[in-house]
Amino acid sequence: VSDSILECYTPAQTTSDEFPVKLKIDLANRETSSFSYREDPVVYEIHPTKSFISGGSTITGIGKTLNSVSLPKLVIDVHEVGVNYTV
Repeated sequence: VSDSILECYTPAQTTSDEFPVKLKIDLANRETSSFSYREDPVVYEIHPTKSFISGGSTITGIGKTLNSVSLPKLVIDVHEVGVNYTV
């Protein structure tokens, strides 16, 4: 909680569904448009599994409901160099 932001973490659900978001502070009640729970994304494969050290390869992830996340990221953790590459 801050002067301008309230955050809460969503609990797990058993199905995809929509729910209203309600905020109650003292006598003030606010309701926004609905909040949607979507199916969890599932990654079936990532390819290629290797590339040249000079880089430049396109890495593709294949799966189901990959568009259900708000901010999708693909992270490559290169331990030897101590670098994370995030797309």
